[in-house]
Amino acid sequence: MQKILLILLLAAALAACKKNHDKQFSCRLTALHAPSGLATFLSYNNEGKLVLEESGRSINTYTYEGASVTITTYDTGLISRKTIVLNNTAGLAANVRVEFGSDGANWSNTYHEYEGDEVIRSITTFPSNPPDTVTYLWSGHNLVGQVRDGDTTRFEYYTDKPRQDGDYLYLSQFLSGYEVYRTKNLFKGYVGATFIYDFTSDGKIAALKVPTLGTIYSCEYQCK
Repeated sequence: MQKILLILLLAAALAACKKNHDKQFSCRLTALHAPSGLATFLSYNNEGKLVLEESGRSINTYTYEGASVTITTYDTGLISRKTIVLNNTAGLAANVRVEFGSDGANWSNTYHEYEGDEVIRSITTFPSNPPDTVTYLWSGHNLVGQVRDGDTTRFEYYTDKPRQDGDYLYLSQFLSGYEVYRTKNLFKGYVGATFIYDFTSDGKIAALKVPTLGTIYSCEYQCK
């Protein structure tokens, strides 16, 4: 009898846990607000993928097909550029081609090399200019530096916080429509720019600030 009662109590506890799990809210970033009043609005499809970014007269549309994504940028209704991305099996951008203007005659093409999910080199080619090569430095699964023409730019992180929506580095990639730098921690900045984050009571990024400039943007979420 006691054994049967224990089984029933365990089953009830598991059912309660499942119900609590089902009620957990998931949130996604829907808008960014600048102090100037300019706002960026984000829309998603049924799969949770970004499909539209609207910011003033600028609009980005995102279309997906297999491992590729095409980002079309419109300025006052005219196509200003088109970005065609081919992702690797890890979901990171292996090749990015950017075509400028409606005819795409002017373009750039960037090939990214990875070791696992850490980018180690990017090579960008152009129709006429020499190629541009950037190498990357990693530590603790964070991108800590990039080297171009012998000059190194260093990056810092809040190593006690994970990266998340609203993280400057993550967000800039998210709006670009593809990911190259998959870091572990929250991006803190680089020489000349230190980012400070405000958080909501439940741990989401509420705003990003730069000490010398004040608030850069505040975040709006939709939870369900």
